[in-house]
Amino acid sequence: MRKIYLIFAVALFFLSAVIFFFSKSGNPVLTTNYSPTQQSTSLSLNNCNPNDTQCFSNVILTILNNTSIPNALNQLKLYYSAHPESETACHMAAHKLGEAAWVKYGNISKIYQVGSGICSFGFIHGALTKSLVGLSTTKVYNLVKNLCAPISKINQAAADECDHGLGHAGVVHFLNFDDAAKLCDSLSTERSQGSCIQGSIMEYSSSFPANPLLAANLSEKIYLSCLTLNTDSAKQGCIFGASSPSIRSDGTKGDGSLALKRCESLPKAYLENCINGIGTAIPSVSNWAPKISASVCQKMPTAFIHGCIESASKTFASVFLSIDKSSTFCNTLDNENKSFCLKNIPKLEALISSLKPERN
Repeated sequence: MRKIYLIFAVALFFLSAVIFFFSKSGNPVLTTNYSPTQQSTSLSLNNCNPNDTQCFSNVILTILNNTSIPNALNQLKLYYSAHPESETACHMAAHKLGEAAWVKYGNISKIYQVGSGICSFGFIHGALTKSLVGLSTTKVYNLVKNLCAPISKINQAAADECDHGLGHAGVVHFLNFDDAAKLCDSLSTERSQGSCIQGSIMEYSSSFPANPLLAANLSEKIYLSCLTLNTDSAKQGCIFGASSPSIRSDGTKGDGSLALKRCESLPKAYLENCINGIGTAIPSVSNWAPKISASVCQKMPTAFIHGCIESASKTFASVFLSIDKSSTFCNTLDNENKSFCLKNIPKLEALISSLKPERN
């Protein structure tokens, strides 16, 4: 099952938390977590720093309130195509538009057709978060059974992202990780369970405190919760995803040693997936510095270095939709590891080609 999680989750863990909003039909207006005094009068994202999530949110909401969902999405798409480093801010803004789209359309297939996979499917994730608002636990379980099924008939990768969005929505609805993970565990396929649980981890970890010790303790608790899930595939997917908040809790200057210790505290059957999760997350944790990412992967146990390298190189490729960062990463590795990494470049080029249509 390791490959499934590497292929379909590799682009997910560089994302930050979502900011939630409510909207009305027609031209949606934000009514939650956003005060009118904060609203920007700008209709151009070019006035924002690529990493300024608040500026992105303000501008996109202004565009949304003055025009339409499709137009706001198009503005995001144009900016992101020129500034791929704005991934996190773009994803958050797309979440806001997705919640507005759920209120307007109420149909996940229609929402996918409108917004596709823009900014790592932030549009879909936001719609799913909104879909569970106000529902009882019984109704939530009944709704999620088949909510993403229509998308799987269009595009399986998009269906994976739909399941991932359900994980986000579960944490928002239940306000804790354990219940959200159980909701994911109720999905009908192992693939859906894994994608969903990783979304739950991302959402839950977005609220971690700044204090590294407290964040590290919460990371360890996620691992323990992962081990209580029903199926081994769900446990593996959960542990893979839990490595992201684990290494993030070590800070941007961490060398991966603390995150590795947490992985090594798990049963041996989960060690490889745990380390691959570190590899997936380290590029964004290091602020997209190939040299730091290479250093962390090469400090992993010898048997797992290649898995870490493969995961990190896929993250660089899937975020920037270019081979450049991955190539730089490969070339900073030691000789044998460098050779292994460079041999995977054709696979990364194929990955980029497969992702590009979903980002449009």
